[in-house]
Amino acid sequence: SSAFPRGLRDLYAQADAFVLPTRGEGWGLPIAEAMSMWLPSIATNFSGPSAFLTSDNSHPLPVARHLPDGSAEPSVPDLGHAMRRCLMEHQTPAGRARAERARSDMQSQFSRAAVAEVVLDRLHALRARAGSALRAALAFSIVSPIIIGATPHANSTTSRPRKMSP
Repeated sequence: SSAFPRGLRDLYAQADAFVLPTRGEGWGLPIAEAMSMWLPSIATNFSGPSAFLTSDNSHPLPVARHLPDGSAEPSVPDLGHAMRRCLMEHQTPAGRARAERARSDMQSQFSRAAVAEVVLDRLHALRARAGSALRAALAFSIVSPIIIGATPHANSTTSRPRKMSP
């Protein structure tokens, strides 16, 4: 079973490279999809894609300048260099190694199983932290009447301050 539609998978399979000199991406799903298909990828190394673009698995474009709206403009000269490098690497051992590294990184870090493991680890950590907080709250509720000098009232379930002897 595929993580994305067959038509899109076929499009990636027919391409020689994936080029996205973007001003900003949420996470960069199209880039990750292309990389998972062993497709040489060129994209702006900004925002979401900066989490997975490396010079070992892709051709990350540096940011030429940050724009006032929070986006980034990719370097056009670096885009040209990356496209030439990608073309020169096409069907070479270096190009195949970069594409294989891209596929491997996407599978090890972002496959359904890898993401599920991260989510489960986080849920276990949150449960442990919540358990610690709950234990601390319970311990405080048991100890706090002693600390403030309260004792249970004989006819009530509430506490009231205990009279201190002089």
